[in-house]
Amino acid sequence: MEILIDMAKRKTTTRTKKENIKEESEEVEDILKECFKDSFVEVFSSLKSSKDRVAIFTHDTPDPDAMGGARALQWILMKKFKLQSQIFYSGDISHPQNKTMVNILDLHLQPIEEYKHEDFQKRIVVDCTEKNSSYSKDIDIVLDHHRSISSVPISQIIHVGSVCTLVWELVNKLDLNFDDELDQDVATALFLGIRVDTLELISENTTDRDFEAFKSLSHNINRKKLASIIDYSLPTYFFELEKELNKLDQEGESVNQITDGSCFVGTIGVTTPNRRDAIPMLADKTVRMEGIETSIVFGIVGDNLVASIRSHNTSLDVNSFAKTIFGKDFSGGKLGSAGANVPLGILSFNDSPEEVKSIIWEAIKAKLFYKVIHVASGN
Repeated sequence: MEILIDMAKRKTTTRTKKENIKEESEEVEDILKECFKDSFVEVFSSLKSSKDRVAIFTHDTPDPDAMGGARALQWILMKKFKLQSQIFYSGDISHPQNKTMVNILDLHLQPIEEYKHEDFQKRIVVDCTEKNSSYSKDIDIVLDHHRSISSVPISQIIHVGSVCTLVWELVNKLDLNFDDELDQDVATALFLGIRVDTLELISENTTDRDFEAFKSLSHNINRKKLASIIDYSLPTYFFELEKELNKLDQEGESVNQITDGSCFVGTIGVTTPNRRDAIPMLADKTVRMEGIETSIVFGIVGDNLVASIRSHNTSLDVNSFAKTIFGKDFSGGKLGSAGANVPLGILSFNDSPEEVKSIIWEAIKAKLFYKVIHVASGN
C-alpha cells in the first residue's frame, strides 16, 4: 500500500510540474502578445493627420492566410486608429479559390507596381518578413508565423499554424468586435486563412492557439460567403491541362507522367501565367491516387520552370526534397507541401523556333523525371 501511495504522489507531482510549465508558458505568451499590442498601438497612434496612410505588404502570390491577415490588419487600422491603408502584393492571384475569396469578400489588393513610397507614412509586412516580402524598405512592423528571422525592431514571429491566428489575437488584445456585415467579412477572411494554412486544423504545425482562434471566429463568420469560397468553381482549362497530364501515345503508354513506387511525377507541358494555378491543383489531386504518397507536377510558365510537390509521407522532409531537386534558391516548402520556380535562363523558350523548343522541352522533361525518381529513391 505504501508503494502505491508513493507512486500516486509522484504522478501528482509530475502532473503538477507539467501544469506549472503550461501555465508559465501561457503567461509568457500573454506578455509577448501584450508587448506587441502596445508597440503596435504606439506606432499607429503617432499618426495624427487624416492624410497619413499605411502600406501592407504580403509575400509573392498571396494565399488565403496572407490575404486574410492583411485584410484584418487593414480593418484594425481603420476601426481602431481611423487610418487609411492599402494592401500590396507581387506575383499572381490565380488560384480559383483565391480569386473567389477576393471577389466575394471584396478584397482590394494592389499590384506592387502601383506602390509609391512617398505616399505612405508607415509599412507592415504580413505572413512573411522583409526578406521575402513584395517590398522591403523602411518596414515598421513584421507579423509572421513561419520559422524566420527579421531585423525589424517591432516584429512578432511565432510558430503557429496561421498568421491569421496572430492577427486574431491582436484583435482581441485591442478589444475590437465583429459587429456588422463588413466585420463579418473580415472574420470570414481570418477564418478561411486559418482553415487553409492548417489544412483544416490537421497539419502538424497546428497549435492550441489556432484552435482557439478558429473556434472564436466561427461565431462571427458569414457562412454563406464561406461556403461559396470553399466550393469554388474549377476553370475549364484545369480539365484541359489534366488531359495533357494524362496523355497517352499510340501504344497506350503515358507520355507526361511516370510512377515509381509511391512517387508520382507528371507535367502539363508549356502553359500561360494565368493558368499556372493548375499545377498545384493537379499535385493536390494526384497525391490522392491509391498507392501514391508523393506527387510532383511541373510545367513551363513564361521563362520559368514551375513545380508543386505534395506528400503525406511523414518521413519525407519536403523542403529538403524540393531544394535537392530544384535548388535551394528557387524552392521551398513545409509540412507536406512545397513549390519551385526555377528561371530557365539560356534555355528560355523565348525567341526559339518550334523545333528547338521541342528539343529543349523533351530534355527538361527527361532530366526532371530522372532526377525526381533518383532523389525519391534515396540515391
